[in-house]
Amino acid sequence: VVEEMEYLITKRNVRHFEWLDDDLLFDSVAFKKILQTIIDNQWNITWSANNGVIASSIKEDIVDLMELSGCIGFKIGIESGNPDMLRKVLKPSRHRHFLRAAKYLQKSKKIFVGGNYILGLPDEYFFMMMDSFRFSLSLNLDWSAFTVCQEIRGASAFSEMGELFEAQIKSEGTTGIGNFIPTR
Repeated sequence: VVEEMEYLITKRNVRHFEWLDDDLLFDSVAFKKILQTIIDNQWNITWSANNGVIASSIKEDIVDLMELSGCIGFKIGIESGNPDMLRKVLKPSRHRHFLRAAKYLQKSKKIFVGGNYILGLPDEYFFMMMDSFRFSLSLNLDWSAFTVCQEIRGASAFSEMGELFEAQIKSEGTTGIGNFIPTR
């Protein structure tokens, strides 16, 4: 990765990188080495991770390295401000992880952080959606994006909807049921 970055920086004059990784901080040792290499080489670059990072992986030392290496922003998939909904959708992070990450991120003035929330998860009540809104305020991130839930085949939160998806596939969309993202 470092060799590719060096080539792009020195030979192609690339100055911004977008990390497309669903769990960028999973191997924190390897990622810290990459960030330290960027810092040590004094590469004048910026980078972002709009695919998101997992909140439980955000630690104070990694936030410092992110900022020093040119990070300008990333997203955190929070999904819900309601603890019961987080467990139901099998989210690996809990409120304590989000709160701890937000505390570390408040120290950084250069990194723009957005929290992604989903409203209307299966069996979610209105008060649970309001929990998400209130939780977003308590985190005090730079941005909160609220999206209306759309059933996605294969997602753990929709495992009980197998028959609905099978009907959609067999009908090839002729049943009037199609993909719909109301926020668009």
